[in-house]
Amino acid sequence: MRAVLDFLPFIREIRITLFGWSLFLTASIFYCSAYQIFIEHGSISPSGSVHWALREWGLWMALTPCLLAALRKLNARQINLLYSAFAGLAALLIVISYRVAWSASYESQGLVESIVAHLPAYFSALLFILFGWWVFLKPKAQNQADPEELANSFSDKILVSNGKDESLIELKDIDAVSASGNYVDIFSGTKQYLLRSTLKTFEQQLPEDQFVRIHRSHIVALNRIERIVTKESGAGEVELQGGRILSLSKRYRQALKSKYKLNSASVTVY
Repeated sequence: MRAVLDFLPFIREIRITLFGWSLFLTASIFYCSAYQIFIEHGSISPSGSVHWALREWGLWMALTPCLLAALRKLNARQINLLYSAFAGLAALLIVISYRVAWSASYESQGLVESIVAHLPAYFSALLFILFGWWVFLKPKAQNQADPEELANSFSDKILVSNGKDESLIELKDIDAVSASGNYVDIFSGTKQYLLRSTLKTFEQQLPEDQFVRIHRSHIVALNRIERIVTKESGAGEVELQGGRILSLSKRYRQALKSKYKLNSASVTVY
């Protein structure tokens, strides 16, 4: 089910891409036809206009859904904006490389001449795509509300996905929560549930005295910790009751120590 849910945003991105680029390509074809009539004073060649538009922008049309998906995933993981710029530049490099190769093979155009001729238009296209994603497609931040208000509005039960059905589970029954793209996996005993949320947003709604973050991708219930294993590097592993093992990062190890009494008789520390 998660695979289907994860694919739905990509389908939306494909539809938006087809709609936007179809409008642009149609305008380009009309421009090409007008150029043939008024500048070259020749006859209209519809097939030639379509061929020109696809040659210039067809690869952009194919890459745009992939670029939008990459931006969405980078945003969901709260990765630095610089990486989003790298994703855009990677797409630009692919398109420029293709166009340069085409020019060298079929138009006898030099490398520098081809880059100078096409880079401004392609860079403008990239900026337009990034602007459109940022303004219209970028998910709105879900963690802008006051944390105290979120905590007060978060009941003792949450509605989660369980295959084709939905279930209500109580916070006290949660063992651990793990990040999974735009979703979080919620573990309760032998069962696993799915909730659409970022881990950071979900963490803000959990009682601080009952849960602790142990890794960039994991939150655990304090009363479910069975054993803590520390490695020489400072990182380690946390074993929960029932045998589930999750990674403990060095960054969050001190937070775990400060929240959990390590001299508790119910926890074994290595």
